[in-house]
Amino acid sequence: MLTAAAIFAQVTPAYAMMCPSPAEQRALDVRVLQTHLMVAALSCDAKSSYNSFVNKFHAELVPHGYALRRLFKRTYGKSARHQLNRFITRLANDESASRITAGERYCPNAQMLFTRVLGAHNGYVGTLASNLPIAGSHGITACQPKQDDFKAAQRSQ
Repeated sequence: MLTAAAIFAQVTPAYAMMCPSPAEQRALDVRVLQTHLMVAALSCDAKSSYNSFVNKFHAELVPHGYALRRLFKRTYGKSARHQLNRFITRLANDESASRITAGERYCPNAQMLFTRVLGAHNGYVGTLASNLPIAGSHGITACQPKQDDFKAAQRSQ
C-alpha cells in the first residue's frame, strides 16, 4: 500500500519537493532571468547584450550558481548534476514556448528587459530578478517554517 507521501512524489515533479532557503529562492529567480536572457539573445540576435549581462554580473552569477548546486545536491544527492541540467533545460524550453506565444512582441520586450537589467547596479541582479514578473516561474516555492520552529524562535527571543 502506498503512503500519501509516496503518491504525492509520483505525481509531483521532484523539484516541487525541494525546500529552498530565501538565498536559494533568489538563486532560482536569477537562473530564470539568466535563462530568459539567454533565449532572448539567441532568438533576437542580442548576443552582445547577453555577454554584457554575464560580464557585468559575473561576480553575482557565480555565487547564485553555487547556491543552486547546493540546493540540488541537498535534494538529489548523487543525481544532483543530472537533475540540475534537467531543470535548466526545462526553464529554457518554457522560455522558448513563451517566445512563440509572444510572437512579434518577444524581441522588443526582451530588449527592454536587457536595458533594464544592464542599467541595474552591480550587486542588485538578485533583487532585480526576484522582483520581475518572471520571478517564481521556476515552480519551486520556499518552504514555510514548521509551527514548532516558529514557537522555538519566539521562545529564544
